[in-house]
Amino acid sequence: MIFTDFVELRLKPSSALKIKWAKQGDILTVVWCDYRSHRLAVANMTKALGLNSDGNMQKPVKNEPKKSDGGKSGQVQSISYELMKPKVFSFSEAEQMFDIVKLDAGVKHFVYPKLIREPERVLDTQKWEVWSKKRDIALSKLGDLITPEAIERYLLCNGHQELIDRQMAKLREQYPEKKLSSANTLIRYLNQYVTFGMRPNALLPRGLINTGCNYQHNTNKVILKRGRGGADGRNTKSINTGVRPIDKRIIKKISKMFGASKRNGALFFSEGYVRINCC
Repeated sequence: MIFTDFVELRLKPSSALKIKWAKQGDILTVVWCDYRSHRLAVANMTKALGLNSDGNMQKPVKNEPKKSDGGKSGQVQSISYELMKPKVFSFSEAEQMFDIVKLDAGVKHFVYPKLIREPERVLDTQKWEVWSKKRDIALSKLGDLITPEAIERYLLCNGHQELIDRQMAKLREQYPEKKLSSANTLIRYLNQYVTFGMRPNALLPRGLINTGCNYQHNTNKVILKRGRGGADGRNTKSINTGVRPIDKRIIKKISKMFGASKRNGALFFSEGYVRINCC
């Protein structure tokens, strides 16, 4: 069994009951592979990105009502998972625990969401400027912790605490006005950087991944379709338009024309058909 970066894995049935950080069927990915030490690091993308069984990112879910709040309706909350440090295994351990996902042409490699691969093509200019600045701040805080040697030491727990303490000292000197008493933020950034492909865009704010409001919206003249077709419709074969602001105004006028507000918004197709043909 040959392991490479970003190859997809699945838990073997015999291993599913032995570990708690993944379930059988979860999308697992090799995020670090070292042939010198014959070790690799595996991340659970199902949890890291909030993927469903089809490999698509889940929509925001509604919390169940709690007894403490009198049974009131739950609040809509975006999916959020605590990013774990990728798990490290020897090649022999990985062969016993995982199966490599195979395709007709070879093995399957995990493809990160477009918001990580090409965010500047998905986000509008204003949003991209805001989020890229936050990404750059995270990169600057990590400093030398993202060098190949430092990442290897972190994953293998080989004197990595010394590197983290050294970077914390640099940050305290750089930002004396801030209280930097804990390295938790650095560790969170480091886990995110390794899990999402060890590229600068891996440090884009995680909330961005499940956010729909950052997509470019429709205009009256330019039709931009959302969903599986892509934010700008480049991946869809549909010739139909999305609902544009001008369409919403027309719908509102038609509702007033037929007095739909008196019937809680109900509008029968037969009424519209008769009115249009009579005009």
